Amino acid sequence: MLGCSDGRRASTRKAHLREQRQLRLGGAYQFEPKNNTYDLAKKFAAESKLPLRIFVVVGSKDMNYQANLEWMAYLKSLNIPFEQRIIEGVPHNTQMVYEKAGVEIMKFHAESFKKVAK
Repeated sequence: MLGCSDGRRASTRKAHLREQRQLRLGGAYQFEPKNNTYDLAKKFAAESKLPLRIFVVVGSKDMNYQANLEWMAYLKSLNIPFEQRIIEGVPHNTQMVYEKAGVEIMKFHAESFKKVAK
């Protein structure tokens, strides 16, 4: 788990910096500082009382696989609950993800919408 020892905090920081690098678009950030998944998760953990359902779906061959594992560990370190589905052998490909887990993803969305509508 990230965020417990100095070495683990460094790993979280590296993951955060990697995400910021990946957000670069033509040499400029696509998202402003404080508007990325790490900063927003930290803010949510500190301030929010609203229920939030998170479902992380990633293929084991996805170029973002390791970054997703690190982000899930970060969510755990903040005590933010989430569900996950790792799809073995699937790369960064929406069509393949939905072929393998589309029904599960749609059920998650439908359940979330029902809870919000109540």
